[in-house]
Amino acid sequence: MRIFRKPAVLVASLSLMSPGLAQADLISPANTKIMQLAQVTESADDTEAEALAEQQRIVEAEAEALAEQQATEEAEAEALAEEQAIVEAEAEVLAEQEAIDEAEAEALAEEQQAEEDAQALAEAEAEALAALAALETQEATVTSEEVVTSDTT
Repeated sequence: MRIFRKPAVLVASLSLMSPGLAQADLISPANTKIMQLAQVTESADDTEAEALAEQQRIVEAEAEALAEQQATEEAEAEALAEEQAIVEAEAEVLAEQEAIDEAEAEALAEEQQAEEDAQALAEAEAEALAALAALETQEATVTSEEVVTSDTT
């Protein structure tokens, strides 16, 4: 198809250099046929160029669609990563709450043990005071007997 462009260019070039020569050449039936073929070729070239442009637009649209799909996948991956981070943070909060609960339970157990120890100490002190009182009573009795015995002797 492109073979016929060169004669048309040649005729067009001749018309610029010598309009009379170009007119003489254009009158011949061969040149008329060449010009018609050149127009058909030019029309086919235009159609081919339009098809290539359309194909280029399709390729660009596909590239944009792929880029959008990739951006969507990246956004989904980021959302999943954020969700994972939230789940991990919640797990950490739960672990910290468990540690706090355990510490509170230990503190409560220690407080209860301290109360029991204080009660046992109070009981021991009461027993010691009772024993001391009994000893003082016994000593007072012994002293009274000694006083009575010394008075009688």
